[in-house]
Amino acid sequence: MTSDGVFATLQPLEMPVCNVLACNVLAEMEYRGILVDTAEMRRQLSDLDEKKRELLSSIRQLVPFRRVTENTLTVPRDLSTFLFHGEMGLGLEATGIPLTKTGFYSVSEANVAKVLGKHACVATVRCF
Repeated sequence: MTSDGVFATLQPLEMPVCNVLACNVLAEMEYRGILVDTAEMRRQLSDLDEKKRELLSSIRQLVPFRRVTENTLTVPRDLSTFLFHGEMGLGLEATGIPLTKTGFYSVSEANVAKVLGKHACVATVRCF
């Protein structure tokens, strides 16, 4: 910790804020671990998978002329191509949206929000 310079930051910033009781509780949690309700976690995962399938199905209905996969929506380069490339995607206007180092339009949350009203599926893509 000292060789990284982390302690120099920790000492004046973190330690005064750290309540002794809270530190003891966190240290105890780190030492003992925590109990996870695996059945509840599986249920939540199943719910999320179902929601993801529903969103993907909705997007496919809104753009039946394009092949849309999960990768299309989760890989930034593929999402950029889908949203902004005319021949391979929706061809949305990308005015004000910067290019990334790799030459694709940025698909950050803020940039996707800029094109929300330009196609019916963008809001659903954003939820996905």
